[in-house]
Amino acid sequence: MTLSTPSMDPVTTIAQNFYKAPLPHITLEFVELASLTSKSVSRLVATLGEGTRLGIAASYGEKCVLETLAFSTAIRVLFIMVRGDTVGTSRQKKILREELLCNVSLEKHGFFMERIAASLYLDLGLYIRNAFDIASAGDKRGSMAAYKGVLVRAQTLLSLNERVVERTFAEQPFILSRIDDFALRAWACYIGVQAFPDSPGAIDTSAKNMEELRWMCKCVRDADRSDALKPHFTENDVSADFNINGGAVDLQCTRFKTRIRRSDNQHIRLKTDQGEFKGHVKNVSGRDVKVASHTQIASNAKIRSVVTIGKDELNGAGTTRAILILDAFRDGDALISSPFVRKIFFPDYPLHTLKWPKLPQTLPKINFTYRQLNASQKKAVEKCLSNEEEDRHVVIVGPPGTGKTTVIAAAVQSKVAEHPSNTVWVVAHSNVAVKNIAEKLVECGFLDFRLLVSKDFHHGWHEHLYEAISSRMIESGDFKHTTLDNERLVLGVRVMLCTISMLSTGRLMQCGFTKVVPVQTVIIDEASQIEVGDYLPILARYKTSLRKIVFIGDNKQRG
Repeated sequence: MTLSTPSMDPVTTIAQNFYKAPLPHITLEFVELASLTSKSVSRLVATLGEGTRLGIAASYGEKCVLETLAFSTAIRVLFIMVRGDTVGTSRQKKILREELLCNVSLEKHGFFMERIAASLYLDLGLYIRNAFDIASAGDKRGSMAAYKGVLVRAQTLLSLNERVVERTFAEQPFILSRIDDFALRAWACYIGVQAFPDSPGAIDTSAKNMEELRWMCKCVRDADRSDALKPHFTENDVSADFNINGGAVDLQCTRFKTRIRRSDNQHIRLKTDQGEFKGHVKNVSGRDVKVASHTQIASNAKIRSVVTIGKDELNGAGTTRAILILDAFRDGDALISSPFVRKIFFPDYPLHTLKWPKLPQTLPKINFTYRQLNASQKKAVEKCLSNEEEDRHVVIVGPPGTGKTTVIAAAVQSKVAEHPSNTVWVVAHSNVAVKNIAEKLVECGFLDFRLLVSKDFHHGWHEHLYEAISSRMIESGDFKHTTLDNERLVLGVRVMLCTISMLSTGRLMQCGFTKVVPVQTVIIDEASQIEVGDYLPILARYKTSLRKIVFIGDNKQRG
């Protein structure tokens, strides 16, 4: 982050430009944490009048550590620089805590409030009370459409200056550089309260169990650090053949990793021999992309480069994880009450109090005739099949060449043979890893499975990878809307394969796949390449059916 201390008066004025109509100017007071006084807080709160709601925004620096806080009313923003050494600021931190953060007579409303709460605790050792998340109230959490929707609903009679909103919110809080934009983010949160006056679930980190709070904060920070590493600029590899038709450009991507995607948070920069043009993605179908230019491009222009600017939105799994953690901050128990979350992340928790789905009472045995297993493979398969309580989750580690995929195939076949109601879901981080497992099952003579594949990965890009198993593959574009229709696609199989991202989203539940084939045993390949937080949606979403989870991977192989 490059946000610098401004060479300006401690108090200045800024004008909002989110709306085309003029509104009263906003007074901006800038203070270092070491200089914070009760008078600064009083000047802010005085502008609330009879109100009790403040907007709050935060920005973050290296390793996503908290750098700035801003609190806003309709006409005033208190901007606090908190970065750097906070030693000797105990009196100021007390003012911040007692008069703002933990003042229960003031409601704090902000986007991604779980991130603010986590950073306050991790970086300043401070709690926050009576805090509400605006982002969870709208659709597509964290998307540009969500930010615009909040501002439109807040002032229905005013026209929104969409380009300004896009510029202000396009930059993630990890690289924010303009102080006035940052102050306006806090102001937007105050205005957003008018759109969602009844935001659900107040956050009060002071009332949390300390072990749970530390774990939740770590989940947030790990996810933020992973997100901060995503590129803000991506040079797209495209074919030399393209078509320009007025305000539209038809392109074809040539590399999956740099493909152009459709996202409200991104725009396209087209560099031509006649200048640079800005546009947005109108349609994507496999490799083919239609970009709508904001200005006319001559039909004889030569395109030199195509660059995507802005980070991609969170995928469905990432959004699910964020909402689960937010719910935990708001005292929801969807995540914390999962017996697997308790067993894996809180080993001192009294495990006898956990409510597990019942394990089969049968005595499992290996049923695998493709080839003889060696001693270590046999032991691994036995652990996968074990119905003992202490083996609810199993970790199997092995370097390349030790037969981990064979272990998976043997475990799958044996589990299905154990009882006619047993079901198994096999997942991995990558589509290629899942495809390899599917091919191994076929090689071993086991055909009773279905492979779910994302249309974005398959269509136009990787059809050739699935030719040998195409009859057992279901592309996400072919998912039906009802459980009955998808049951016809599954055709009675009890083994499903997909990426962990696909299993983490709500779509499989909505379409009925997880009702037709309940998530009882989950085997995760390439487990060491998966971020710990990416497991949370599965552990929470399927806690009433999930009996056992098996992690398989190479501990020297990290994602």
